Amino acid sequence: MIKMTTWERLTIAAIVGSMTGTAAEVRRAGKVLDVLDFNEEDAKTIGLVADASGVRWVDQAREWEVELDQDAILLARAQVSTWAHFRASERKNVGALVEKLGS
Repeated sequence: MIKMTTWERLTIAAIVGSMTGTAAEVRRAGKVLDVLDFNEEDAKTIGLVADASGVRWVDQAREWEVELDQDAILLARAQVSTWAHFRASERKNVGALVEKLGS
């Protein structure tokens, strides 16, 4: 079990969702996405909207307890640590996410 903010959850989902690779790697990533994806009720609760302009939500303070096993955490850590598209303005959120996933 790992506690993460909406931003962290969506960021990991976006990064893992952009993975390419073998069928086995895609299946492994898919298992992580199945856990991170928001169901309709949770999305509605936080006002989550995904459209052509991007993703946004109303409830900025929301934290989630997400059931990620060790394999999922290792995958997320590897993908987040090598992601080359973070903005410097996100540095505090990125730092918190990296720390949360471990080194």
